[in-house]
Amino acid sequence: MKNLVNNIESPFLFVKGNISVRMANHNGVIMYTKERIVVSTKPYAIEFEGKDLEIKQYSKEEMEIVGEIQLIRYCV
Repeated sequence: MKNLVNNIESPFLFVKGNISVRMANHNGVIMYTKERIVVSTKPYAIEFEGKDLEIKQYSKEEMEIVGEIQLIRYCV
């Protein structure tokens, strides 16, 4: 996966039901609460809404959000 995501600037989302999202190619976190996480990407932001949300893993290349994910919104 690393070779693929390093060659493309658009974000990749890997969704596992409503309990986990792995994201590659992000530009950092804009907002972080247990009900809402907003992540900066090129060319837009991605908003996650739900219950008991947390960032389980975070690196420059990838992050994983877990909890009860109820909504994923692309904010242009």
